[in-house]
Amino acid sequence: MNPEKTQDLKRLRRSLEASRRKLEPFRSRHRQAVEQYVGVYYSDDAADRPVHLNLMELASQIYERNLSARPPQALVFTRDRSLRPLGVKYERMLNEQLKDHRIHTQIQRCVKQSLLSMGICKVGVETVGEVEVQGYRFAQSQPYVRSVLLDDWVHDMSARHMDEVAYCGHRYRMRLSEARENKQFKKSVRDNLRVEENYNYNEQGGDERISTLSSGISRIETALEDTVELWEVWLPHEKKLVTLSPMESEPPLRVVDWDGPDRHLGPYHMLWFNEVDGNTMPLAPAMLWQ
Repeated sequence: MNPEKTQDLKRLRRSLEASRRKLEPFRSRHRQAVEQYVGVYYSDDAADRPVHLNLMELASQIYERNLSARPPQALVFTRDRSLRPLGVKYERMLNEQLKDHRIHTQIQRCVKQSLLSMGICKVGVETVGEVEVQGYRFAQSQPYVRSVLLDDWVHDMSARHMDEVAYCGHRYRMRLSEARENKQFKKSVRDNLRVEENYNYNEQGGDERISTLSSGISRIETALEDTVELWEVWLPHEKKLVTLSPMESEPPLRVVDWDGPDRHLGPYHMLWFNEVDGNTMPLAPAMLWQ
């Protein structure tokens, strides 16, 4: 698979579309579980009948508090005595980083999503500025964690297990102006980016997105800025990250060689509880609670 070749890219896009269709029932079940979680008084688009005791919400809270009540902590050790002082400093630095409420919040979101369907997180390194050392300027970076909604997720549904998928990835939103000015994107493609208008449904008027539980009306009526939705796809065999625009006729915005840990799922980490033999989608606790 070479995403730079037209025929390979067309085949990849067809496969992505087919897998998204196969994921639609799981997205719908996830939405139904969220509707029961929020209850009838949350919004006009939530549950359709009241319950005196919301056991879905109660169970979610109990599990979430047991699984992610506090930020994780790291333990650094070494058999080399000369490196132990460095290990202690490294451990303190890691734990200070993990105290960042943004990391803990993303982990909690991932845990809650795993109870309703499947928890997905993307882990990477982002540039946060520049630092000057002895007259030289260097990019300053830090690790980040982002939870990914099942609404925005795709993986190879023809695989029997997650360690066999030929691709996986997620959809994300960014300001149209930023996308057009991003020099990491191919200029001929970013110049043709257009405002995304289908914010209420997945794929050509398919299932409703979870966000419509509270937004209700079209996002276009309330959006302050023009945005565009892009897809980032991980190809484990080629070890490449591909950024795709929503326009099927366009080449990739960006193709990046992977230089991270040697993992089949690359930057993505998943959490689920009940694996189903020969299937990539798990049996979520909420499916049984309902």
